[in-house]
Amino acid sequence: MTAPHAALFALAANRGAPPVGDEEAFLRSVAEHRMTGTVLAAHQQGSIRLSDGAALTLGMWDLAERRDHLEFWRAAGEIQARLAPLGAEVAVLKGIATEARWYDELGQRACTDLDLLLAPDALGDALGVIEAIDPGRTCPAGIDGLVGRRFLQHIDLHVGAVQVDLHFDPLKVGLPTRQLDEVWCSRQVLDTAQGSIRVLRPEIELVLLLL
Repeated sequence: MTAPHAALFALAANRGAPPVGDEEAFLRSVAEHRMTGTVLAAHQQGSIRLSDGAALTLGMWDLAERRDHLEFWRAAGEIQARLAPLGAEVAVLKGIATEARWYDELGQRACTDLDLLLAPDALGDALGVIEAIDPGRTCPAGIDGLVGRRFLQHIDLHVGAVQVDLHFDPLKVGLPTRQLDEVWCSRQVLDTAQGSIRVLRPEIELVLLLL
């Protein structure tokens, strides 16, 4: 990954951006660092000056990003419905949860997948949870034991075209997180225009964003 364009640094710091110069190079940097929504909003507010062609390109990218984020929300709702018969719960980590909390518009937070944390009391039935979310997914032998001891801390799944990163441990750093029950019990319900999701406390979410 290349260093961000100088104008992106200014926008990230909520300052007026310098002239972008070569717009093609600038747009490549925007795409690489997934700042489409931020740059488009800055252009609309007059914090950065772009040609009509560059603004149109950003607008098209922004629509695609919003569509993808709506798919993440749809998948989150679908997963909650699939897990309900098992009595299993998940909380949404990072991604769309962070966007709903701290960003102004849908699509402004860079998201490539849907991160979910499985409730500690459901770790003993990890196989059942995985089969409910992504039927037909091949799993390692003895997965319930691996998850219960958190030797396996996450698994990649799919709901339609949406990639789902199902966490059995919130930090996913190799060593099991201490006080997992306390972390889980701190969850909150976040109500948004796209639906309601369970999330972790803001201070825990900020720690996850640093990893």
